Amino acid sequence: MDGDVSGSSSGAPPLGETGTDVTSTVPDASSGGSDATGSASPGGFGQPCDEDAECADGLCLRTSTGRFCSAFCGGDEDCAALDWSCTTVRDGSADVIEICYPDEDTLCQPCGLDSQCGGVADRCLPIGGGTFCGTDCSRDGRCPIGYTCSLVDEGVEQCVPTSDICGDCQGVDFGSSVEHCGGCGEACETVNGSPVCVQGLCEVFACDPGFGDCDGDPNTGCETATSSDLENCGACGIACDEGETCRDGVCVVDTCPPGTALCDGDEATGCETSILDDEDNCGGCGVECEVGPRGVAVCEEGDCGIVCDEDFASCDGDLLSGCEINTRLDESNCGSCGVVCAEFEVCEAGACVVSECPAGRANCDGDDTTGCEVDLRTDAENCGACESSCPEGASCVDGGCACPSGQRVCDGACVQPNACGGCDVLDGSVGAACDQCGVLVCDGEEALRCDDPGANACDGCGTLEEEPGESCGACGVWTCSGANSVRCDDPGENACGGCAVLDAQPGASCGECGDYVCNGTEAVICDGPGVNTCGGCGVLDREPEGACGYCETGLWSCTGTNTVGCTGETSAQTDDENCGSCGTVCRDGRRCVSGTCECPENQVVINAQPANRSTCSGGDATFSVGVAGQDLSYRWERSTDNGTSWSDVSNGGGYSGATTASLTIAGATVARDGNRYRVRVSGSCLTRTSNDARLTVNTAPTGVSASATPNPVCEGSSLSLSGSGSGASSWSWSGPAGFSSSNQSPTRTNITASHAGEYRVTATNSCGAVSAQTSAVVVNAATRITDQPRNATVCAGSSATFSATASGTGVSYRWQRSTDNGGSWSNLSNGGGFSGTTSSTLTVAATSAMNGHRFRAVVRGDCGDVTSDSGTLLVNGPPTSVSASASPNPICVGQNLNLSGSGSGASSWAWSGPSGFSSTSQNATRASVTTAHAGTYTVRAINTCGETQASSSSVTVNTAPSIGSQPSNRTICAGANTTFTVSASGSGLSYRWQRSTNGGSTWSDLSNGSGISGATTATLSLSNAPVSWNNHRFRVRVTGSCGTVTSTARTLTVNGPPTSVSASASPNPICVGQNLNLSGSGSGASSWAWSGPSGFSSTSQNATRASVTTAHAGTYTVRAINTCGETQASSSSVTVNTAPSIGSQPSNRTICAGANTTFTVSASGSGLSYRWQRSTNGGSTWSDLSNGSGISGATTATLSLSNAPVSWNNHRFRVRVTGSCGTVTSTARTLTV
Repeated sequence: MDGDVSGSSSGAPPLGETGTDVTSTVPDASSGGSDATGSASPGGFGQPCDEDAECADGLCLRTSTGRFCSAFCGGDEDCAALDWSCTTVRDGSADVIEICYPDEDTLCQPCGLDSQCGGVADRCLPIGGGTFCGTDCSRDGRCPIGYTCSLVDEGVEQCVPTSDICGDCQGVDFGSSVEHCGGCGEACETVNGSPVCVQGLCEVFACDPGFGDCDGDPNTGCETATSSDLENCGACGIACDEGETCRDGVCVVDTCPPGTALCDGDEATGCETSILDDEDNCGGCGVECEVGPRGVAVCEEGDCGIVCDEDFASCDGDLLSGCEINTRLDESNCGSCGVVCAEFEVCEAGACVVSECPAGRANCDGDDTTGCEVDLRTDAENCGACESSCPEGASCVDGGCACPSGQRVCDGACVQPNACGGCDVLDGSVGAACDQCGVLVCDGEEALRCDDPGANACDGCGTLEEEPGESCGACGVWTCSGANSVRCDDPGENACGGCAVLDAQPGASCGECGDYVCNGTEAVICDGPGVNTCGGCGVLDREPEGACGYCETGLWSCTGTNTVGCTGETSAQTDDENCGSCGTVCRDGRRCVSGTCECPENQVVINAQPANRSTCSGGDATFSVGVAGQDLSYRWERSTDNGTSWSDVSNGGGYSGATTASLTIAGATVARDGNRYRVRVSGSCLTRTSNDARLTVNTAPTGVSASATPNPVCEGSSLSLSGSGSGASSWSWSGPAGFSSSNQSPTRTNITASHAGEYRVTATNSCGAVSAQTSAVVVNAATRITDQPRNATVCAGSSATFSATASGTGVSYRWQRSTDNGGSWSNLSNGGGFSGTTSSTLTVAATSAMNGHRFRAVVRGDCGDVTSDSGTLLVNGPPTSVSASASPNPICVGQNLNLSGSGSGASSWAWSGPSGFSSTSQNATRASVTTAHAGTYTVRAINTCGETQASSSSVTVNTAPSIGSQPSNRTICAGANTTFTVSASGSGLSYRWQRSTNGGSTWSDLSNGSGISGATTATLSLSNAPVSWNNHRFRVRVTGSCGTVTSTARTLTVNGPPTSVSASASPNPICVGQNLNLSGSGSGASSWAWSGPSGFSSTSQNATRASVTTAHAGTYTVRAINTCGETQASSSSVTVNTAPSIGSQPSNRTICAGANTTFTVSASGSGLSYRWQRSTNGGSTWSDLSNGSGISGATTATLSLSNAPVSWNNHRFRVRVTGSCGTVTSTARTLTV
């Protein structure tokens, strides 16, 4: 299976065979593949294959790395063994299956070359206006869903999308996509609303508030302003009555004179707006005229229009597209809309003139050989017309002269205008100073004048902020601070709010206890009392004397110069002499806490615990405790069982300080190693016990020894040193050549001769050091080759030598030879042409049979064996089997000629050939050969022994095919004859004409017969050409000895009589005032001619008759014409209906309860029907009436009411008259009962 698949996650999967850069997971070929369980299975999932029959499920899949067996699957988990995906495929029989497939993709991807599209058989194809990758489907016709297997060239079948679309629009539903409605890029747009795409046609989905689609034409969008349109007020078809206006979508009685309206909503301004010529209120309030480019909106008689720029016109009737036509140049609207220039005419300066030049171009030099050499739209020397030159510096834009931005025409040239916008040179610069305070300003476009306002009060030219001398601030005046500035010179108000300078500041001290205070705004006076008992100036609450506070423990005292307070009193919560109450005293070290005598926690505080101590046997150790408190006592304790039990320590037996803060142990013995010590600390009312600490009693290391292995040791290897012993806390090694180490068992690497000798180790702890040494270490030299054998080249019969030099202890040599390029080696013995086989130099008597033999030395020593590099013996003899070849031969002009010399024993080469060719390469190249390079090429083979042999080869040079003149397009009438001709040159030419019937997508070879002759010659003759050959394309493939070239494809146009001609009119029937759209269809027509009632005619294929009347009803006929003169006609009959119109309105009715009455309306129009309505709330809402309960004629022109009850009083009645061309509503009338 070719693996043409369609995945649910990534479009179409890839189908490449070789050359694709895809990181898909496929089984390793060397492993033989594996099935889903990982075991090899012939024909199983992932096994290599060449065709479907080799696979268990009949699925041989092509991937980017080869062909492998796939398998049927039900989900991705079935394909997980190879990280493939379960993918949907449509095979050649159109059946849908699911198979495992690798995740890789090139189908429908953009490309420029075939090599960018997966496998070697995949092609880069023209698809939908671009070039995209197809995939080869010639093997079994399988393609992904959404693709079809198509013949794109002779023998070439590719998967292509059935929609003929790749890229951005691939997979888009053209039937519903608003962005691509009916085709790629065909976006829907709705004026004043939102569009929708229905079955590939743009329609109006919804209108913006205040607008409606009242003409039913999606092309005009929501064209009607229902907020103000009298015929469509509030909604399409709701027409306001005579004398009413549409305001905000509601019909209201219009009291304004005709042509005016109350648009600002202000009754006081009256009918201020003229709706006949106001572009913002055209025909009604809020109806704004909007137009496109190159035009100005106007309101004429209440209808929006457009006034176009000169030489432009609005021909499509769409104001929003503006003046889209340049009537100076447009051949379909030349001079004015609808003026169509005839064939071979162009529009120049708004007039049709006979010319073969296309629009916008002209033959200005009168020389037919140069053709229409001038582009009148851009040529500044012939802008819009021949010899109509633009001013110097101007460019020609759309046939009109235009200066660059910012320039104007002066004296016939585009120049930068002066600073005032004119052409003359000004007397000065705009803005330059003049007179005392003036500047030069423009006086028109061509002159300057001095604008001088005169000097200011500070003798400057600027505008002053204030006039000098005027008051400012609280107490200041304005003074000049420069020629153009003033400042406020204001000392500010004094502290009393005046402007005078005070003798002192208010609040400053004066007298014994006085302060300055303001005396008005311009003076101060001194005011204040005398000094009190506390030395202040304030009045005291009481005198500072007498006891106060808790248990009269305080004293009244001055707490400031102006305050008295109780100081020094205690508290019942903390007074140890009055704890809780007066006279209660705390004893035995207790303190008053919260009114109660308690033993304080800080009476005994251990702030430094005893620490572990180490000492050597016989040494001293001291344990100490840090304690805070009063009246303390100490008792040290000892534990000999790791803290399980404790006993008090007494002084003596090496102990001292047993009842102090420090316990000292003198002359500690090993027996006390591991004892633990702690202390009890007591106060007057509290006892605490410290943490315990350990005593360690150490001894010096014991049993220390040292060893070194191996010994002797070889140079370059490693020496292992080992220290042993008990009790050591550190080790220290020393040895020859400055060796040292702190490891217990170090290794000395890369041993040299200087490392021989004794090595010493020292074991140390805190109680001493013990040393030991190794036996003397012997270092043997390593076996090394210091000079390698070299290749030797000699002639046969000469002697060759190979040498190797080695160093080391106990060195010996043995030479070896290999006759199979180093694959195997054998020892040599003296004799048979060899000598020195066990020495450092080997001598060989060379023969031709020894050529290429290799020699090496095996060197053995006490410290290892080494093998030297090999040297090759090259034995030269005369070159043999020398030959020369040239390819390609024959060769084509422009190709490279590859020359190859072959033979045995040559060390250099020499080539010679035609036109002085020479080369010293064995394989030479002669680039870009010409016919002069044909002939014999000779090679000489040379070796170092001087022998030479030669051989030669002859070369033929052919020329490539080349097309000198291409075929031309042909246009004929049906049944006529024509030819396509090509001229070509080259070697061994043959011709094969081809034809494409699908615009060049595929081509097929032609054979003589059926109106075709010369299919294999330079001229293809076509006779009695039928219309079915129209738009067929023809080309010729010219094949020669040096390749094939294909001519340019040319088109055959075969004109026959127009066929399938028909005419249609829509809408039909049509309403008076609507536009009638006439459409002609058919094949083969080059022009059209319409005729119809009331003198109608048009030369457009699709014509429009605007605003039809009843006189326009009848038959419309279209004539289809082509260049061969044939004509056919078809016709369609049109019916014109009139819109409903109310001739007379109903009248108000007043009756007695229980009486009968009628409301009557008269109307005219096509296909009328009536529906009377009633409003019971003054016209706010309306409901349709039905016959019954006193009502009859609800669907006729006269509504009859019988036995009317009082409850119908003030009910309002109106009728909706509906016809073929719309609906009108009568005036509402009131029933008074």
